[in-house]
Parts: sequence; structure tokens; C-alpha cells
Amino acid sequence: MHTVYVVEDDAQVRLVVARFLEHPELSVTTFASAEEAARALEEAPPDVALVDVSLPLASGVDLHQFIQDMAPGTKILLMSGHGPEFLSHQGLQPGTPFIQKPFTREDVRRAVLALAGQGSAEDLPRFSG
Repeated sequence: MHTVYVVEDDAQVRLVVARFLEHPELSVTTFASAEEAARALEEAPPDVALVDVSLPLASGVDLHQFIQDMAPGTKILLMSGHGPEFLSHQGLQPGTPFIQKPFTREDVRRAVLALAGQGSAEDLPRFSG
């Protein structure tokens, strides 16, 4: 069983993503903010974190860096509905594991399972810049 944190400030999107990730190999916990996720991360780092780029107060890119520093074994998949110009301005680097909203159940599940080591590296979408 792989633990997954979903960090998304939009309650409806958070619920849909959690439902998309219902799978026998995944245990999903959701958070509405980077701060909530950071507190939980200090107690029990997940195997995978699916993080929205646009979060209030602290950005998903900031949370990405925090996770890398605090839990280097956690794999991170960023997500956003914004275009490449905004994402580059936010500091997203080409090659970063990234999935564009809207995405399908199959696409996000495949990407998360790939990060968790349950799929092919070819299944992992990346930011192209």
C-alpha cells in the first residue's frame, strides 16, 4: 500500500482527485493547504504527494521544495490548470513530474502509480516548459 497526499485548495477538485485515486494499492489523504500538508509531512511522510501549483499563502512550488528538503524519499507530482507561461513564472522547471488539469481518472492514477513504482516511467507526464 502506497500513501498519497493530495494538496488542493478547491474542495470539489480535491474530492474528485481523491475519488480518481481510489485503488487497492493507494491510501489517499487530502489537504486544503500547503500548511496542513507540511504539518502532516513532518509526522508521516507519504510515498507520493500530488500538489496543486496554485495554493493560497504558500505555492505548490514552495511546498515541492519543502517536501524535497524534509522527506527526500517522497515522490512529487505537481498539477495545475494554468498554462506554461504562468507555470514557468512560478518556477516550475522543465522535466518536473507534472499533470495538466483537467485530467482523466486513468491519467492521474497511472501517473501516481508510476511514481509509487507500480508503473512505467513512460506513464509519468512531465512539464515541458
